[in-house]
Amino acid sequence: DDVVNVFDIVLMVEYILYEEESDFTDLEFGLADVNYDGELNILDIMHWINVILGLGREDINMAQSAKLFIQKDKLTHKADGLVGYHITLAHAPGLEITLTEAAMLTDFVTHDNVTEVIILNPESEILFTTNGEFEILEVMTANAENIIATDIIQVPDEFRLKSIYPNPFNPVTNIGFAIPED
Repeated sequence: DDVVNVFDIVLMVEYILYEEESDFTDLEFGLADVNYDGELNILDIMHWINVILGLGREDINMAQSAKLFIQKDKLTHKADGLVGYHITLAHAPGLEITLTEAAMLTDFVTHDNVTEVIILNPESEILFTTNGEFEILEVMTANAENIIATDIIQVPDEFRLKSIYPNPFNPVTNIGFAIPED
């Protein structure tokens, strides 16, 4: 329709998650693939979100880094600006995922024990909650211009004190511990 809007973003997310079912034409794919790398991914989507929100607006801060915090039953994040995530998870059968509603767009698809999640411009720390444990297999994080570094941090769910080494009678002794986050 010659106008880029949220509907176009939805179509791009559907293409990434449900490529076999997508009716994206070659022309639409070529237009959506902003960096012409032959792939439609989170970087292309974040570029188009920036276009929709207004290119070059000074009040839009582009994230330069992001951190994901894996907790017992949820995934939270911290980013320093506009960000989008494409996360691939491994998990046991029957895992239920509840995505944040505080984002421009969220969607996921599960095949067997692997789930792909896309979250665009989250406005809350919580990205999703689950009814079980999961492992992050892969994450692609992007602002409107680049793929950005993402630290993945496993947050302990209980206080733990680890073994002392080499032993408490040496002049230097190491004590490891884990502290849960509230």
